Amino acid sequence: MSRQFYSLTKKSACDLKVQPLSNRMKLLASFLAGVSILIWIMHSSYFGGDHVALLVWPGNDGHCDPPSQGFGAHCWGDYFVLRFDSILSSPSPAEALYPLGARLLRLPFWLVGKLAGYRMEVCLYLVAVTASCLSPLWMATKSIKKDDRAFMILVFGFGGLGYLTVFDRGNQLGLIVLPLYLFLRELLARTPRIGILSALFVVVVIVKPQFVILLLLLIPLRQVKAVLLPAFSGLLYFLISQVVLGKGVSAIGNMWTAMGEWVELGSPIEYPTNLSAYRLLELVQLQFQAAGYLLPTFIILLIVVTRLIGRQPMNSMDLATSMMMMVLFGSISYVYYSVLAVVAVAISCHVGYQGTPQRSVIQRFSVQVVMFSIVIMNAPLAIRNSWIGLEDFEPLNVWAVFASFTVLFACIFYGVTCLYTTVDNANRDR
Repeated sequence: MSRQFYSLTKKSACDLKVQPLSNRMKLLASFLAGVSILIWIMHSSYFGGDHVALLVWPGNDGHCDPPSQGFGAHCWGDYFVLRFDSILSSPSPAEALYPLGARLLRLPFWLVGKLAGYRMEVCLYLVAVTASCLSPLWMATKSIKKDDRAFMILVFGFGGLGYLTVFDRGNQLGLIVLPLYLFLRELLARTPRIGILSALFVVVVIVKPQFVILLLLLIPLRQVKAVLLPAFSGLLYFLISQVVLGKGVSAIGNMWTAMGEWVELGSPIEYPTNLSAYRLLELVQLQFQAAGYLLPTFIILLIVVTRLIGRQPMNSMDLATSMMMMVLFGSISYVYYSVLAVVAVAISCHVGYQGTPQRSVIQRFSVQVVMFSIVIMNAPLAIRNSWIGLEDFEPLNVWAVFASFTVLFACIFYGVTCLYTTVDNANRDR
């Protein structure tokens, strides 16, 4: 097993080639990064506004004791509210929303906190989050020019909305960026290793259960074991960890009850911006809460069915599009879910073992549309509604709403284009 993990991190199972980001997309990403900095300076200096609060969340996020535990007024609230007194202690209301098995990922940081205090604990945690968020870009660009590699890491990593927001909140989503990337990269291999896929799947879903949707991406492998083993492994780990750490079977039901109550809260209009598909439909007066779950699932399933019809494996753009759909998944998808754009752009750099798929003109255009949406979602831009005459418009960061609509349109267009082209080719072959 250690040899397998060594090859997973050192050399891909299929020795994937790399296709660098196009010059147009690099130019757009650079332009948006420059505009973001300019607006940041103008909003903070000229108008005296709290630009970080508009982009993510107010710096004074409460929860901890700032004089003894915080950095200034900041506490990295998403991390702090998930802390536990002991590995078997009852979960806080915030932690009750997640499987208790996720504690094992945070256990090393908790031990550091016990020995050296909260500040050292959170510093180590942020280092781990940074490594997880930047590693996919480092690994995906190892064979391209150093200038292009530095650009990807700076603009999509350090300067990207996803990393900045995950870092600011200390959200545990940052810990699974690297496992997500490795999971998708393994799917591009000539012979994906089911054991590796299962292990990575468990790590991802135990932190964010909604990523169980990733099981759909395993269907084109056309192996029953490829779907059942990850599903069974994830379910088994969840049940055992809930019963053991929750000290009883009731802990299983308690988590689902807490999640149901959270979903029933609806779509909050305060900070931070809600990126979910449900929120987008709500803005155009379509009250259909299930759309936040059904619409992204349908688009991913559409891509999967297309590959089954065409008897083709999932390619890198299929996986990148699926990741962008997960940004919009659920009734509440906070702005730090934009970190999935890091996974999307990193996996889009890869070429599977069959090489770059032969694409028609419209397919190539749909790929560019998806890449455009990734760049838009990655930009750390914040535009207050009142600046463009929309005082009654919520949420406050209008750019994030535009980015979400762009992602939704791009992914639908890509899925429909793939299906149309596949069906058209099948009819021609008859």
